[in-house]
Amino acid sequence: MKKSKTYLMTCPIAGLQYYDVLEVWGKLKTGLELSIEPELDNKFDRHALAVKWKDAKLGYIPRGENRHMAKILKAGWMPYQVLIESIYEDRPMNERIEICIRILEKEK
Repeated sequence: MKKSKTYLMTCPIAGLQYYDVLEVWGKLKTGLELSIEPELDNKFDRHALAVKWKDAKLGYIPRGENRHMAKILKAGWMPYQVLIESIYEDRPMNERIEICIRILEKEK
């Protein structure tokens, strides 16, 4: 298993209020690993990266922060680990989940 030590960024999940988060809300917790997938057919953002937990789409990596990651993922690499950093019950829905993205280290 690859280990992650190199921090890349934290950000909220964009568009959280429009997708499947309410269906899985009770199962989400800090430290849970998520996945990111390029959406090649997204008509609003050519670098769109969907954030998912299992089959549930939670939202997206914010538009201003996804470009370089999208290029790497479109090339077929997955050098990132995405974890739930914080969950805020008292914030507006679009700010309730903050994720941490880390660069995976190469296996030795």
